[in-house]
Amino acid sequence: MVEDRRRPAWEWTTELEERERDELNALRAERDELLARVEELHVAAQKAHDREQVMRRWLRELSTGPWWSRLAAARRLRVKARSAR
Repeated sequence: MVEDRRRPAWEWTTELEERERDELNALRAERDELLARVEELHVAAQKAHDREQVMRRWLRELSTGPWWSRLAAARRLRVKARSAR
């Protein structure tokens, strides 16, 4: 009887060496940091969108209607701009 002494092409184990475990933990930490950054960017994008909508509404008020309503809109914007500083 002939015994097959070749090694398998891949040794399947579930055990990680300490170096591999450290690398895996570092990758998980980096992933968590990136997910947090993505969430921050989503919030910033939503805030920017909201500001855009407000500015478009103000621009519409300034560009339409009779002169007295445009003047009133300009005064409101001036007050808001001063309070935002």
